[in-house]
Amino acid sequence: MAIVRFFFFWSGFSSLLYQIVWLRLAIARFGVNAPVVSSVLTVFMSGLALGSYLGGKFSSRFGNQKYLIQLRPYALLEFTIGLGGLLAPAGLLLGRRVMLSLSMESSAAYFACSLFMIFIILFPFCTAMGATYPFALSFLKKLHLPDEEKQFSDLYLCNVAGSILGVLIPTFITIELWGFQKTLWLAVLINLMIAVLAWRYRVSAKYPATETICAEPADYYSERAVSIFPRAAVILFIFGMCSMGLEVIWTRIYTPYIGTWVYSFAGILAIYLVFTNLGTATYRLSLFRSAERHLLLLTWLFLAPSAFLMLIACNPDFSISPFVRLLIGVAPFSFMAGILTPCLIEIHSRSEAKSVGTLYAANLLGCVVGPLVTGFLLIPFLNYRTACYLLVFLLLLTFLWGKPHVRVAGTAENGFGGRKLITWGVPILIFGLLSLFGKPYESRFREAVVLHDYAATVIASGQGMDKQLRVNGQRATHLTTITKMMAHLPLAYLNKTPERGLVICLGMGTTFRSMSSWGIDSTVVELIPSVAKTVSYFFADIDEILRGHRARARIIIDDGRRFLDRTSETYDVIAVDPPPPVETAQSSLLYSREFYQSVKRVLRKDGILQNWLPQAADAKTVAAVLKALREEFAYVRIFNSLEGHGLHFLASMAPIPGRSPAELFSRLPESAKKDFLEWEQNAPEEIFESVLRSEKDPDRFLMSLGLNSAVTLTDDRAVNEYWFLRALFPEPHRTAEVTLSR
Repeated sequence: MAIVRFFFFWSGFSSLLYQIVWLRLAIARFGVNAPVVSSVLTVFMSGLALGSYLGGKFSSRFGNQKYLIQLRPYALLEFTIGLGGLLAPAGLLLGRRVMLSLSMESSAAYFACSLFMIFIILFPFCTAMGATYPFALSFLKKLHLPDEEKQFSDLYLCNVAGSILGVLIPTFITIELWGFQKTLWLAVLINLMIAVLAWRYRVSAKYPATETICAEPADYYSERAVSIFPRAAVILFIFGMCSMGLEVIWTRIYTPYIGTWVYSFAGILAIYLVFTNLGTATYRLSLFRSAERHLLLLTWLFLAPSAFLMLIACNPDFSISPFVRLLIGVAPFSFMAGILTPCLIEIHSRSEAKSVGTLYAANLLGCVVGPLVTGFLLIPFLNYRTACYLLVFLLLLTFLWGKPHVRVAGTAENGFGGRKLITWGVPILIFGLLSLFGKPYESRFREAVVLHDYAATVIASGQGMDKQLRVNGQRATHLTTITKMMAHLPLAYLNKTPERGLVICLGMGTTFRSMSSWGIDSTVVELIPSVAKTVSYFFADIDEILRGHRARARIIIDDGRRFLDRTSETYDVIAVDPPPPVETAQSSLLYSREFYQSVKRVLRKDGILQNWLPQAADAKTVAAVLKALREEFAYVRIFNSLEGHGLHFLASMAPIPGRSPAELFSRLPESAKKDFLEWEQNAPEEIFESVLRSEKDPDRFLMSLGLNSAVTLTDDRAVNEYWFLRALFPEPHRTAEVTLSR
């Protein structure tokens, strides 16, 4: 039992590591958008479900030797998983090349094809992961160990414990130090180590088939409990669906308080896993005290109300720390999930491999359906608050319909007598009381436009120059001439009259509006559909721009990098305004060397790329972005933004001419001049002068950062996204933040 626990601990570690890295590699290859993310998670969980079912069905056919009990089938599964860690990155890259070779104008066709690619690349290895439980249990059954009916929860406890490290170690340590590829090698090494040890491990002892040394089954293993096996599968399916649906809501509802960093989402997942593990440990402890029936009853009574706690925890009127908000909203439900999942599976399977495989597969299928229904139906057509109500209500109905506290106990249907009213009424009462305290984050803003879609919750608020745009509670941008400069500066530096321009990231629409004022073909690519719907809130003339004759302008909802890879058009200027904060994955993929390679493919020979980096970027991020640019473009110029609020990078394969402030302004058409001075009181030459006099020589700028040997920002080394160690252990010669005004 000890060796199998060891295997499952490290197998859980590698599984979560694979999920994190494969997801990140997939969005780099196919697009950083909700359908691609959902595709990866769907394939991952579906593979686990099918593997669990098939593993339970076929595990009894392996290792049936009477005198030699082996773990070799399990070893082959671990070897297959490790093989997936080696092959998946190359497969995803090959899948991207195949996708680019296909002519697909429809985004729906692209998403369907990307799902198929992800499926054929990852699904076999995920299936092997799912089959490990049944095969390990089949091996243990032959040993007739004590408490063999409780072996699933034992392995589940070890697996979840390893999963906690599988989240924390890659996210906070190895990815920052080694990158994604080398971090995968760590998981591969672990899987191969398990495979070798399991292959060589054997028990040479004779266990009579007719004898058993395990304890007698507890009294609640009644024929009645076994007879409701199909109902148990339905309950586990619904429970998995609601659990993962609530996890989707957590990632949306907590973002205004914890931010959009990768560490924020890792924190949610870590708390979920830690308290799930504590719940399973509590269940295991209750077995020794014969108190599992009472624990199960209390868990089901308070499961639905605990899921609703997140709405209270995220009430904007409460002045509490983000960590406390997470604990209140995530920990109680996670703790009860850690009790219910292994408890229900063991009660109706007695840890028999085939039954465990079927029940666990039902739970995992629910984990597939939950995020899809919640993310693409409930939240977009309702909102996350209403989605939470519906999921909690479904949990409550499952509690009342399944009556697991009655059936599992082997008690008669009316065995609770007068207490039945309390049993049914307590969750409803608590649910009603808690609903009085929930308050959405957007209630902070008066007369705001609030939109929900599958990608984000978007809030447009304020009046006049105080208008603001928030995406998932994070302030995206405000009305400023800096965003106008992102279009006017590169267009004015061109050696010819521009014909076509591209903006990546719409925001409020300022840069797109400024580019269209030049009277050229203007295209903007925006990832989040609701952002495009709020542009008219900030600019009343946007409909005229989109429909008028002065410019052929269009808004495309797509991932910017994916658009570059698919388009056949070329552009004179490409202006990129990555969404804040700079540490998000969406931004990371718009600063990497691979992104600049995509830009070069559609940028005309003498065209100019403008990429903006916020002031909050630390020195190592600035150096990594600059090195990526210089490795792909022959000419790079760097300017401070107005008031020193960031950096404008101009890059081209042709020399960027030197121009005076007056010359730059004179090159603007009349409509562009009007747009440029819309919010400015200073003379136009002074505005350009304030930017031009801050120009930095790239070589000297790198030397001033003290980072000549800095790592280049690539898809594999997301320097801006992973910064925990350098924030924890800052190097003395490196400043914590670049002073852009010097």
